Amino acid sequence: MHPNVDETPIHHSYLTPDMVVFDTVYNPEQTLLIREARERNAGTITGVELFVRQAAKQFELFTKVEPSLDMIRELVRKALSPLTKSLEDEARKSGLADEGSGEPSP
Repeated sequence: MHPNVDETPIHHSYLTPDMVVFDTVYNPEQTLLIREARERNAGTITGVELFVRQAAKQFELFTKVEPSLDMIRELVRKALSPLTKSLEDEARKSGLADEGSGEPSP
């Protein structure tokens, strides 16, 4: 989604309480689509939940042990936190590269 975090592929007028909205984007977890769906009382499944369930199933298939979904959710959110910071740092660096001589910043 970065840098288009305030965009959505579906206009909110299509969102109704009788539907489930499934967004595969996991960063940010609360996309505009998810926020608008929740505001209209639609069911929602976030990209983080997809990520968590996929990781849990893979872990179970490899180890034959059913993992804690809460633990995986916590790990995924923690792992995504540095990614968010990294993307913000990258955006700042890009902004600096566009100023001045046009040469990339060191």
